[in-house]
Amino acid sequence: MLKKLILIALFVTSAFAVNPNIDWRVQDNLLIAELDDFDSNENNQDWIGVYKKGQSNDWDNVQVWSWVKEWIDPSHVYDLTINVLSSGDYEARYFKNNSYEVYDSFSFTYDNQQGVPTLDVNSVGSKYVYIKIDSNHGAPEDWVALFKKDAESTWENVIAWFWVNNIDQSNVEVNMHDSPSGDYEVRLFFNNSYDVAASTSFYFSNDNGGGNDSVSVLSVNAANVEFSINSNHNGDEDWVAVYRKGESNDWDNVIAWSYVKDLDKNSASLSLDGVDGGTFELRFFYDNSYNVVTKTEFSFVNNAKSAKEIIIDRINSNVGHYATAWYTPNKELLVVKETGFGYNYLYVYDLSDSEYNSRFTILSSSARSQSISAVKVIDDRTIQYHIHEYHDYYNATITYDIINHERISEVKD
Repeated sequence: MLKKLILIALFVTSAFAVNPNIDWRVQDNLLIAELDDFDSNENNQDWIGVYKKGQSNDWDNVQVWSWVKEWIDPSHVYDLTINVLSSGDYEARYFKNNSYEVYDSFSFTYDNQQGVPTLDVNSVGSKYVYIKIDSNHGAPEDWVALFKKDAESTWENVIAWFWVNNIDQSNVEVNMHDSPSGDYEVRLFFNNSYDVAASTSFYFSNDNGGGNDSVSVLSVNAANVEFSINSNHNGDEDWVAVYRKGESNDWDNVIAWSYVKDLDKNSASLSLDGVDGGTFELRFFYDNSYNVVTKTEFSFVNNAKSAKEIIIDRINSNVGHYATAWYTPNKELLVVKETGFGYNYLYVYDLSDSEYNSRFTILSSSARSQSISAVKVIDDRTIQYHIHEYHDYYNATITYDIINHERISEVKD
């Protein structure tokens, strides 16, 4: 909490000092004090502190406070947000001239229906710490910031900060900016103030999990991003993924990904086929988590056709032929249904062939005897499709393994 100025000299109230009459009340989550008379010059060192009832006036017992001059409006109505308090009995005390002598006080019972805001550390990585914010305050200028643990809450001491309403409060990613090993504290502030509403501390080590981890982009084009990974962490479920810059780490935002164990760390690649150009990030994660260990940014402009567009155009260029296609989730394979000149075909193209000539045929049949419909990609290795045989009046849904080239199941209608 912002520390109260140390008293160097007591201010003596003059014979002309203003002694305001105070009408106190609590309304919703505000402590309100209406002052009949208040002079911004004579009363510029007056302050109000909220204490648990029965506690002494010591500074260590202050629950929340402010200078009166900073929170009073032109009509001499002062209000102080108190929803940082837990439910209980309290006393608001008015002090004059930066002293600890109570000029006026007001006892009240506060029932916090919103709950006390909290901050918790989800995890600490080699370059990022992840924080959970639990606060129902919701003001547009609530903010959270990272400090050295013993640093005062001043702007000069802020290492990193965010507006609370602009971030995922369940897992806030805080970049440690190559900070040295030591004790740190994340603090929550309401209403663009420096009054700490909640805080949590943690120890950060530059060697935590291998603090020199990095990912580096080697090259990028409309088809692939090639990169290297520098990490001594060898977890079986360490993974790397491409996201659009600014998107959260949620799985729904993943554009392409792979487990690191399946890649050559010195020369890896992920497919960007069919992805609109823009600015992206490669993010590296440990142990199947969503906590970024390290990341790097890259951009590209995609003026090229996707593999899907190229293959469909190639097939449709043949008179009387028509194709539809579906990527597997990892975009390594393309399932294609083709009709033309009385025949139906179902292919799978291997997109690692840059010429797109490598394919195998799942099904080829006369359109007079059999139809293929309802093609659906289930996952990276499994598809389903429906067949109808006209002569035998046979209908079935086929589940097919496109890696091992074999039927998994056949369910008759």
